[in-house]
Amino acid sequence: DYSSIYFDFLLTEKLVIFAAFDLTEYVTGNRELPFLYEDVIAGPIVTNWQELFKVLETLLENDKYRSLIKEKKALFNKYDDDQNSKRVFDAVADI
Repeated sequence: DYSSIYFDFLLTEKLVIFAAFDLTEYVTGNRELPFLYEDVIAGPIVTNWQELFKVLETLLENDKYRSLIKEKKALFNKYDDDQNSKRVFDAVADI
């Protein structure tokens, strides 16, 4: 999945393993990504099932992606609070 749901999920600060089995075909086909994939993700990229299983084994022992997740979260989410609805309401009310 190459959708924008990842950027919302960053707010949870939970690890995502990017199973990009078809990334090459996806970007060379008729679809584009708004960013260079490797620059915006905060987690391991795997391209097949064997890599996925290997990453799962190593992640149980080491959480080396925690700081990268926080960095990308800050990059793509200006606010991390419970005031987003109020900000939208205020912005619409100001129109």
